[in-house]
Amino acid sequence: MDERKPYIDEIKREFPGDVLSEDTSTPGEAYLTIRKESLPRIANFLHEVRYSTPLLSMFGTDERALDGTYKVYTVFQIPRKPVFIILKVHLKEGELEFPSITPLMYAGSPFEREMQDMFGFVPVGNPDTRRMVLHENFPKGIHPLRKDFSYSTTLDKAEGQYPFHTIEGEGMLEIPVGPVHAGIIEPGHFRFSVAGEPIINLEIRLHYKHKGIEKLMETLDFNEGCRVAEMVSGDSAIGHVTAYCQAVEKIAGIETPLLARYNRMIALELERLYNHIADIGSMSTDASFLFGAARAGILREKVMGLNDRLTGSRFLKGLVVPGGVTRDLFTAREDITLTLKEVGEGLKELVAILLSSASFLDRVKTTGVLNKKTAEDLAVTGPPARASGVDSDMRRDVPYEAYGEVKFKVPVYKEGDVFCRLSVRIDEAFESISIIEQVLKKAVRGPIKAEVGARRAVPLPYRYALGCVEGWRGAILYWIMTTPGDKLYRCKIKDPSFCNWPGLSYAVLGNIVPDFPLCNKSFNLSYAGNDL
Repeated sequence: MDERKPYIDEIKREFPGDVLSEDTSTPGEAYLTIRKESLPRIANFLHEVRYSTPLLSMFGTDERALDGTYKVYTVFQIPRKPVFIILKVHLKEGELEFPSITPLMYAGSPFEREMQDMFGFVPVGNPDTRRMVLHENFPKGIHPLRKDFSYSTTLDKAEGQYPFHTIEGEGMLEIPVGPVHAGIIEPGHFRFSVAGEPIINLEIRLHYKHKGIEKLMETLDFNEGCRVAEMVSGDSAIGHVTAYCQAVEKIAGIETPLLARYNRMIALELERLYNHIADIGSMSTDASFLFGAARAGILREKVMGLNDRLTGSRFLKGLVVPGGVTRDLFTAREDITLTLKEVGEGLKELVAILLSSASFLDRVKTTGVLNKKTAEDLAVTGPPARASGVDSDMRRDVPYEAYGEVKFKVPVYKEGDVFCRLSVRIDEAFESISIIEQVLKKAVRGPIKAEVGARRAVPLPYRYALGCVEGWRGAILYWIMTTPGDKLYRCKIKDPSFCNWPGLSYAVLGNIVPDFPLCNKSFNLSYAGNDL
């Protein structure tokens, strides 16, 4: 029995007449075209009333060339099930208003603001209609993801001022930080409202590095898109390119060889390992425990050096391609095993040192608390979510590649503070080592890339599919729609940072400004992955 059918049938029973059509042509995905007036009610039914499913993504498309309409897609995943429910709403030219889901689930707000900027859609009922992606120097009335806006367009510079939220009252003080920062860091503006020492409000202004990546994707074929995907967020190259390739492979009907899937798992866990170790070091730095930071730096370099020996890239770029991988990491089994053994032993020593330091623990415990309800309302994902009691991990819940064949624990903590976010990373680092060791013990032979004919290698036109990977920051989502030939019609990218940045702004409330760097590092979010 198709796992999607019971959920589709229940939605139809609960909302008779609101579901106009259904499309189950893509495995694991159910696309329900609904009346736009019913979007908030059906979305809330999935999110809170019935299934407690988080909002994974929400995005627009310009499909006027196909049927004369724009579309809004709203993506949910049934918890612990490989089932994605995608609600689809049609918007006619000149009638771009749609009912906002934000009053019922706040996680919808940034997605709706993004569509407002990029397509000109109007989310009626969203209390925040300020610009988000397009800053005030971008001319009004121009929406870059519409098909009649050319990628090569040169625009005149406009002027304007962003209306920040202002907290008023006796003794209130605003502290602006950024967007230009000291050291090597990408641009972001942080505006703190403080009453004495405690932070009362933090407003984060991003998208200073908006690069037009989703528009660029529309000019590429699916192989070129693969190379761009791994550069969306440099420290998440494997996570992004794997999610992209999964979507392409679904559409093209490509069966990735088992050996290739094992290789991808090794790369994904190496990426998780070196980043988690780096974050452990970064949190040590911001707690002024420089010895711990130095030890973490040494361990991270050992993994990065291994990456370079394996693929010629410290970030593992060039390894994952549609249909498989470009080289077999099993040929370096001994090097990987010895390096991981050394890193694992060093990590155990580092953790013992950190957890025996009373001054370090004093800085990280009870600092930057994000409670479970807020994390769920904001659709926070990855380590920050698991540190706040949200038990989710795509590797376990929607097993991709060959994650269903290995054993691993998903660490979940309840307090939601810096210490818990640190603890999740420590636990996951050891689990990554264990997963790689399990994979390396597999006695598997065969091709590392699918052998497909030219016809099957090219995705069918106007087909669409999701690719979803549990990156080291959280769930990475790619939605791809193809055109005739081998071009991309639309590529929607959702980096976990997109939903986690609002989580940081809540976690710092009530803390003092000097603790912000520590809270920030405990989330360690991507500017580049957010500012597409």
